[in-house]
Amino acid sequence: MSFYSTCERPAHILAVDDNPDVGLGIKDLLELEGHTVEVVGTGEEALQRIHATPCDVVILDICLPDQDGLSLLHSIVQTQPSLPVILLTALHALDRKTGPLEHLGAFAYITKPYDGKLLKTMVRRALNAKALATSAQQALQTLHASEERFRAVIQAATDAVVLADHQGTIVSWNPAAHRLFGYSEEEVLGKPLHMIMPTRYREAHERGLQRVSAGEACHVIGKVVELEGLRKDGTEFPLELSVSTWRTETERFFCGIIRDSTQRKRAERVLREANEQYRCLVEGVHAIPWEMDYRTGRMTYIGPQAISLLGYPVEQWFTPQFWETHLHPEDRTQTISTCKERARHERWYQLEYRMVDAKGQVVWIQDFVSVTLDADGQPSKLHGLMLDITERKHTEEFLKKTHGHMAIILANLPVSIFILNQDHRIVYANASACHSFQHTDVPLRGQLIHECLPLAATQWNRLVARVFLDATPSSSQEDEFEIEQRSFRYCLFPLPTSPNSKEDQQFGRFGVMAWDITEKKQLQEQLIQTEKLSSLGTLISGMAHEISNPMQAVVGISELLAEESDPDNIQELTTDLRRAALHISAILRDFMAYARPGSHDQDGLTDINEQLRRAAKMVKRSPYFGQTEVKEHFKQVPPIQARSSEIEQIFLNLMSNAVQAMNSHGELHLSTSANEQGITVQIRDTGEGIPETLMTKIFDPFFTTKKHGVGTGLGLSIVQKLISKYAGSLQITSTQGKGTTATIVFPYKRASIE
Repeated sequence: MSFYSTCERPAHILAVDDNPDVGLGIKDLLELEGHTVEVVGTGEEALQRIHATPCDVVILDICLPDQDGLSLLHSIVQTQPSLPVILLTALHALDRKTGPLEHLGAFAYITKPYDGKLLKTMVRRALNAKALATSAQQALQTLHASEERFRAVIQAATDAVVLADHQGTIVSWNPAAHRLFGYSEEEVLGKPLHMIMPTRYREAHERGLQRVSAGEACHVIGKVVELEGLRKDGTEFPLELSVSTWRTETERFFCGIIRDSTQRKRAERVLREANEQYRCLVEGVHAIPWEMDYRTGRMTYIGPQAISLLGYPVEQWFTPQFWETHLHPEDRTQTISTCKERARHERWYQLEYRMVDAKGQVVWIQDFVSVTLDADGQPSKLHGLMLDITERKHTEEFLKKTHGHMAIILANLPVSIFILNQDHRIVYANASACHSFQHTDVPLRGQLIHECLPLAATQWNRLVARVFLDATPSSSQEDEFEIEQRSFRYCLFPLPTSPNSKEDQQFGRFGVMAWDITEKKQLQEQLIQTEKLSSLGTLISGMAHEISNPMQAVVGISELLAEESDPDNIQELTTDLRRAALHISAILRDFMAYARPGSHDQDGLTDINEQLRRAAKMVKRSPYFGQTEVKEHFKQVPPIQARSSEIEQIFLNLMSNAVQAMNSHGELHLSTSANEQGITVQIRDTGEGIPETLMTKIFDPFFTTKKHGVGTGLGLSIVQKLISKYAGSLQITSTQGKGTTATIVFPYKRASIE
């Protein structure tokens, strides 16, 4: 409502006069003006009406029956200072008696008898004055409310709001500025703005203030600029500054809204780095990233790799139906149908198909596709990665052909080949395996391996476990078995498998290779026997000497018995004769045991120390032994699982070589010990040693440095083979002029599964 409309509206007027005629006259006069007039006769009634009903104007008689009119005026002014009061008095010099009216608070006074026109004029002026006062009050209240709202907004703002005058002095500082810069309001009010600026900005700031003071335009007004701020602790931080300005009648003010951009800067940096990483990843991968609109089938993104992999410019890929038309004609219909169908039911899938590149060549593609759904759950976008797998496809084709060739080779190998699955069942057996081990109409495929080969399931389990612990093939993983009077040697080997390959899991995890060594073993036994007989030929003269002495004793005792008649003497001679005969028998038994073929022996627990003593006993009968002194350094060692005749053969060959190298004079040292590796045996002589130039040949078959007719040259070769049979090792060291040492190590457990 405007000021003028307020003045012209009907007013509520209270007339206070104890004279009813005067009151009625005022009522009639003003009601003709459209006002509402209420008349009371006492001051008490007037106060009640004023408090009960709002009044616009009060016409007050000075003289009232219950109280002085001036006292009532004072009460009205105290309670409602904006209510205009017009005094009626018969006194013509009221202001001379009471002082100026403005001091009393009355709007005006009229003397009785009053002039009607004057009264109406005064009432109108009073109403105008009240309306003006009311409008001013409302304007002040509105301004105050606006200021309070502005202050609340400023105080609650998350951004720092700083106000400064034309000299750059801070005049307002909100809590966000306190949090941002670290200064409290008391610390910054009245201080220059440059206290929150790094030094490098202060000179430019001062120049800007001078330009604005000179009436020049400020280039930062109305813009957002990026700068750095200075905190109370001296640290700098990036910020965004928005500056506005306004002018009063006397001066200009500036408002700066400041936001810490540290997080934004960090986020922008992280985003840039992520984008750069993504770009490097996308552009660095040897594949084509792509995006397609599912409904239209048009590409919406294609990676730059499309040029190098298929030869088409990137922009061509965005033409309608580009991908479909460049599919290989034989794959086109099936590929498009499969792609659309799988996109409706799967969120991720992969395809393999052929495309034709810009040169007209066929390129095999493996496509990994991800599906994005819309709000209705329907496919909207397809994202994928095309890999060129042409080389892989060619390799697969080559491998298929190679596999066929390998199958032919395996089928015709004279060695038995088994491939086993993880349950130890045969999934493949070549022709040689079927010929050697399939003795019924039941095929080998599907049978357990220990049902075909003479080993228990527990033995196979231990053997397989050891194969996978040591996947490097070696002879220590080989062993032998016999079946139907035929000897076979076999070994296990692991097969490379992929944990995700169903084909590998179904086909096999390891293989078994077995080959017939019956003839080889027979030849080996013959060679060993030949070496034994050769050694016996060398030892025979020693045996003759060993027997001649007890034979002479037999002859002499026989002659004495023929002449003796005393029973006691005869008994004594008989005892001596028996002792000599037993000695001869023991010598012959030792030689016969050594000469017996080793194939007649069976594996058993063999005492290493005892076999060394037996071999030493045999060597002592050699004609080359002479004055050789045998020194034993035996420690308690556990027995090994072996053929005793083969262990004795090893020791006898090494001792014979040592004795011959010393030419009947020297020391033969025999020692045994045990450690974590196994049982160690050393046979050391004090002979002339082996020349260094011959050390690489000593294990060659038929190589010998002995005179013609002495030995076969097979001794060390046979020794090495026998030791390898028991997973042992042999090392020969020699120093010319000092002697030779043979060191043998037998492991505690043989490599084969017993």
